[in-house]
Amino acid sequence: MMSTDSLEADLSIPSEFPSVQATSSEKTTDTASFMEDTLKAFIQILAEMRPTRPENVRGLPVHRALQLAPCMVRRRDLLGLHRLSRETTKLDEFWSHSWRTRLWVKYLNILFLNNSFPAVVVGTLCALTTFLLCAARVVPPLSSVEQRTYIWCTPAGVVGYYLTLLLWRCKKLSFFDMACINQVDEARKLDGLISMGAVLKCSKSLLVLWDATYVSRLWCMFELGAFLHGKDLQADDCLNCLVVCPVFVGPALVTGHLGLSLLLVAFVCSQVPIIPWAAFFISALAFPCLTLLAFVVLAHCHSIEEVQNQVRNFRIEDSKCYCCSRGHVEADGTEMAICDRRVVYSCIDCWFGSREQFELVVRTRVLSTLLRQLTRNVFSYGRIVQVTCPMWWLFLDLVASQDSGDRARLFLQTGLQGGAYCLMLTPSLVWIMLRMAYRLRKLFVGLYRQLLLSFGLIAAGTLIFSLLFAAERSLAELSYRFFQSQWPSGIAMLTIAGPATFFVWRLPIIGMPSPSDAISQS
Repeated sequence: MMSTDSLEADLSIPSEFPSVQATSSEKTTDTASFMEDTLKAFIQILAEMRPTRPENVRGLPVHRALQLAPCMVRRRDLLGLHRLSRETTKLDEFWSHSWRTRLWVKYLNILFLNNSFPAVVVGTLCALTTFLLCAARVVPPLSSVEQRTYIWCTPAGVVGYYLTLLLWRCKKLSFFDMACINQVDEARKLDGLISMGAVLKCSKSLLVLWDATYVSRLWCMFELGAFLHGKDLQADDCLNCLVVCPVFVGPALVTGHLGLSLLLVAFVCSQVPIIPWAAFFISALAFPCLTLLAFVVLAHCHSIEEVQNQVRNFRIEDSKCYCCSRGHVEADGTEMAICDRRVVYSCIDCWFGSREQFELVVRTRVLSTLLRQLTRNVFSYGRIVQVTCPMWWLFLDLVASQDSGDRARLFLQTGLQGGAYCLMLTPSLVWIMLRMAYRLRKLFVGLYRQLLLSFGLIAAGTLIFSLLFAAERSLAELSYRFFQSQWPSGIAMLTIAGPATFFVWRLPIIGMPSPSDAISQS
């Protein structure tokens, strides 16, 4: 596995301007004048956001990036990786990222953001199809004759989900610099770098894979500035076109879904009674995983403050670039002909009038967009529902195992119950836990205190869920006692939980400062 530093040195944009050997002949006035004219021409093309050649605007189909690119990167087949991209005039997305972040972390983010929703749809269809086969007695039960037990819906949904997650052919065309810029041919690489402005201009949206080093990387901030200039975005437009995803989100959500899936598959296969053994079994397996997930959420809450401080105090002079960090000398002693910082500064001055004006845009418009996305979109309602979808597949198994003559009525009742849990109660509980995590984050500083807080949050969440479950069961018993049906309890539950969930998720998990506060604090 190649190191992060070697990746940045070998593959990334910041270090790939051509190097020249410092000889006596090149130190003449004519050569210096020629290099200066060439540099000005490069800067003009970049600032005007036009490509040197049409074929330099290239995009990588997302399904190729997810299914083929990892193997090529592992083999260091950079030419083969470049051939996966194709010439285009429009890009759906530009992936902006710091090369300090590990590739597998970025991969999981791209995987979840693009393939999770189709995977949920296909997984649910697989679970429903399996349920119909179980109801028609086409699929054999697992247990003995006296009590038919079907466990196939949950495994079918899990298999359908992960096959789709890995194999879905997302047609979106994105720009990934490692693939779309030729990393082998130096001349073509330079062409691709000079055409970066054109690439950003023809991109519909900018996906920022955010980590703690993003603001400190000069090329990352250049990409952000070029995109804002090319789209001439106002505050509301930024919210739609600028997508911010902290790099830990993909791994956390994929791990959460995988853990829940394995837990429920183990539960349906174990055939233990729900009370008390199943509850004990689920708690014993889930508690450590959920505690770790809560710890990650706490880290996210702290990172929001870090992001605010970074962006509010942003100065482009503090951003780092590879050439300046190396003293403009390569490892083999050759001199770097072009300073990245000079190129970026010239473009920023051309686009925004001055570097100070660009810094003001970052501290206001970009900060507002970042905070809105970090507080509303990172753990959004849709993403929580996608992660908890295996719970509904479990309800299908419970219905299929019921020995009832009116299976259609039972399916509707249990579907109503499953929908209430998966679409209302569980997402609302997650919102409460996220709110608590952010409110309590400053009271528990340090590794062990944060682990203790994570443990306490999961314990509180378990208690709240148990109370909700007990209330739902009591309501169902009362409904059956007075109406000989569970329909009234289901309708009452939806009537209460539906508006409550809608109201809860309309509120931000974290309160945002006003724009005037952002400006005054900058």
